[in-house]
Amino acid sequence: MIIQRYVVREILQNFFGVLALLLVIFASFSFVKYLTKAAAGTLSSGLIFELLVVTVIGKLPTLIPLAFYVAVLIGLGRLYKDSEMVAMAAGGVGLGRIVVAVLWLATGVCVLSAVLSLYVGPKVAVIKASTLAQAKEESEFTGVYPGRFKVFRDGEVTLYVESISNDGREMHQIFAQIRRVKSEEILVAESARKTVQGRFARQYIVAENGYRYTGQAGQLGYEITQFASHGILIGQGGNEPAFRKEDVFSTMELLSSDNRLHQAALQARLSKPMSIVLLAMLAIPLARTSPRQGKYAKLFTAFMIYFAYNNGIEVFQKFIERGDIPPLVGVWPVHLVVAVLFVLLLAPQTMVPRLVRRRIEQLQLAR
Repeated sequence: MIIQRYVVREILQNFFGVLALLLVIFASFSFVKYLTKAAAGTLSSGLIFELLVVTVIGKLPTLIPLAFYVAVLIGLGRLYKDSEMVAMAAGGVGLGRIVVAVLWLATGVCVLSAVLSLYVGPKVAVIKASTLAQAKEESEFTGVYPGRFKVFRDGEVTLYVESISNDGREMHQIFAQIRRVKSEEILVAESARKTVQGRFARQYIVAENGYRYTGQAGQLGYEITQFASHGILIGQGGNEPAFRKEDVFSTMELLSSDNRLHQAALQARLSKPMSIVLLAMLAIPLARTSPRQGKYAKLFTAFMIYFAYNNGIEVFQKFIERGDIPPLVGVWPVHLVVAVLFVLLLAPQTMVPRLVRRRIEQLQLAR
C-alpha cells in the first residue's frame, strides 16, 4: 500500500501541474480572443471575465483526459528513469500492483470528469450561449466610439459621433447616413442616446435637436426637416438567443432524443470520462523506458496515439451525424481499439518478468 500511495502521489503532482499549465495556455488564448472582439466593438468589455470563466470550465472535460494521460506518462517515466520501478519489482511489487493503483486513481478522476461532462458542461454551455447572445445584441451599442465611423445593419446605417459623455449614455454632435432602396437620409444632431424598445428588444439611437436631409445621391432637391427627436433603428433584436447547439442540451435531453446529431453529441460527451481510464491504462506500458532514455523518451509516440484516438472519435461522430453508421455502433470501436492496444503493449512487459523468474526458480531447484 505504501508503494501504491507513492505512485498515486507522483501521478497526482504531475496531473495538477500539467492541468494548471493547460488551463493557463487555454485561458490566455481565450482572453486574447475576447479582448480582440471587445476592441473591435463586437463584445462588451464587462462580459470578458464572465465568458472567460465559463469557457475555461466548459473546456475542463477535454483538458482533464490529456492532463491525466501526460501525468501518468511523466510520473511512471521518472520512476523508470531513476530505476525505482526495478527496485519495486525486486521488492515484490510487480507491474500488476502499479496497474491497480493507476486504475483506482483513473476511476476517481473519471467520475469527476463525468460530472463535469454530463452535468456541469451543459449548464455552462447554456450560460455561455446566453452571454454570447447578449453580447451579439449589445454589440451594436458597444462599438460606438468618439471620432470613429460605425456601420450598422450590414451597411444600411453609418454613424459618426464626435464625443461621448463619461457615463457613456449620451453622444454629442451626431452625423448619420441611412441608405434606403430609392433614397438616402443624412442626419445631423446636437446629441443622441441609446435605447431598447418593444417586446422584441429593438435597438435605437434617438437623435435630438437636429436636421434630416432626404433625397437621392447625386441629385438636387433634398428635403430638409428639422426635428426635436428622431429614432434610428440599428438592431432588430429577437425573442431568444441566436443559436442553440447540441452542447447546451442536457444529458437527459440527448438520451431521450432520436436525432442523429444528438446521439453523436451524447457519445462524444460520454467518451471524455471514458477516455481517462483507457488513456491512463495505455500510458502504463508507454511509460516504460530505460534510465538512459529519460522520462520524456516516449512522449512523442504517446501524443501521436492520443491525437489518433481523439481524431478517431471525431471521425466516427461525423459518421453518426451523417447516418453512415448506426448509433448503436457509434464511437465504441475506437475505444475498443485503444483497449486492445493496451493489452498488446502490456502483455510482453508482464509475461517476460514471469518467465525470467520462473527460469531462475528452475535453475535454483536444479542446483
